[in-house]
Amino acid sequence: MIRIEALTVSIDSVRRATSAGVNRVELCDNLPEGGTTPSGGMIRAAVEIAGSAVMVMIRPRPGDFLYSQAEISCMEEDIHLSKKYGAAGIVFGCLTPQGMPDDELCRHFVKLAGPLDITFHRAFDMVERPDEALEMLIDCGIHRVLTSGGKKDAESGIEQIAALQSQAKGRISIMAGGGIKEHNVLKIIQSTGIQEIHINIRKEIPSQMQFRNENVKMGQFTTTEYIHSTSDEDGLRRIIDLCHSL
Repeated sequence: MIRIEALTVSIDSVRRATSAGVNRVELCDNLPEGGTTPSGGMIRAAVEIAGSAVMVMIRPRPGDFLYSQAEISCMEEDIHLSKKYGAAGIVFGCLTPQGMPDDELCRHFVKLAGPLDITFHRAFDMVERPDEALEMLIDCGIHRVLTSGGKKDAESGIEQIAALQSQAKGRISIMAGGGIKEHNVLKIIQSTGIQEIHINIRKEIPSQMQFRNENVKMGQFTTTEYIHSTSDEDGLRRIIDLCHSL
């Protein structure tokens, strides 16, 4: 059976995704810049809603995946918090300047996180040699790789995802993610042989504010403060139903 992980960025998003029946949620913040680590309060609240199905993003900033010692220290503390609050696992990615997984740091985080579930996120799509990188992650003890096949979305990266799935031979799970929607989810699964998908199905919710000052924007990517996005429960259910039809 296909296992489905939903991207979530708020408490409401976690609630809706869990209600829809996904197997796991990935919890992150700052989605417009690719996702960063959520707060400790959000981790704790998400676990209260979703139980042991919460995967926490460990990423101290947007941008590349080459981290300073100060940033690594932040990541270590965030891993401790994830364990403390009962998360199922962590999601991280760290690379060398040469564009390969940082073997030493990966091993360090795996040891620190034990016995949590561990996903290496789409930093994998930035590596120079995916086949070698996959073997490195297997050897590090990482359980899962999230990838779009090195392309802008999983449908474009089908060929590479299929190659990784074949190479993995059950030693690590290959989870496809990036632009997976109702219209292409079955194609991606059937063309690659994967057993896990990562999806971001969202809808916009209007604010309940009565007084509004539309002249002020609080963020660089904000168009209005009077709308926010959350998980689309019905859309998630439709994808779950499609996957269960296989």
